[in-house]
Amino acid sequence: MDNLITQTKTQKFLRSDVALTDLTRMLAVFARERDWESFHSPRNLLLALVGEVGELSEIFQC
Repeated sequence: MDNLITQTKTQKFLRSDVALTDLTRMLAVFARERDWESFHSPRNLLLALVGEVGELSEIFQC
């Protein structure tokens, strides 16, 4: 997974050429590391993420 992320001293960036299958795998690892698998399916995690992105986009609306 590390090769999918570009890291600077202060920030991490997801490379722009990452495939959807790689993102799916990263999401599964993220959930597994936090023991969320029994509570959240990949679909539910994605919907929660989309909701958070929507809230963030409100901040940047002009």
